[in-house]
Amino acid sequence: MVWRKDAQAELVLQAPQDLRKPSMSAAATVVPEAPPRTDAELSADGSRGDRAARAEFYDRHAPRAYRLAAALCLDPHRAARAVEQAFVAASRGLPVGHSDLPAVVWLLITVQRCAASEARDSGQVYAPFARMGPEAAQVVGLSRLGGLSCSEIADGLGVPCSSVKALMREGLHAMLRAHEGNSAP
Repeated sequence: MVWRKDAQAELVLQAPQDLRKPSMSAAATVVPEAPPRTDAELSADGSRGDRAARAEFYDRHAPRAYRLAAALCLDPHRAARAVEQAFVAASRGLPVGHSDLPAVVWLLITVQRCAASEARDSGQVYAPFARMGPEAAQVVGLSRLGGLSCSEIADGLGVPCSSVKALMREGLHAMLRAHEGNSAP
């Protein structure tokens, strides 16, 4: 864009010739957009210090991570702290032995652990989670709040899928009992 004086000596913003309507004779060059980076690429680049990769990974997964932490902590400040701790750990890269695990699965498991610790420290635990064992609470949280599948949870925790299903059943029954106990006259 350039400024020029028109006939009345007023300054007018004028687009350069090449930014105006393209002529039919000019060949348009289309630059293809790069495909979005995968979580694994973002995690690897972030662990090597790429701030843009860390920011993109955070923007992609922070809402989901916060929903999980907020449901477990009840205190928004403690939930935010749990998410922060998990993302700091994620910025260092996946721990040894977890390189085959999807980054988001590892992140959500870490969020769940940090949030559970924050909730225990504060004494404010969502009632249905307080009535189930810690393993069942972890599985229910990762599945229902984190959106992970049975196989993703099994891979992330290093247990068979059948164990995840049994813990899920145990946790959901505990939630049902907690709900029935709260609605009784």
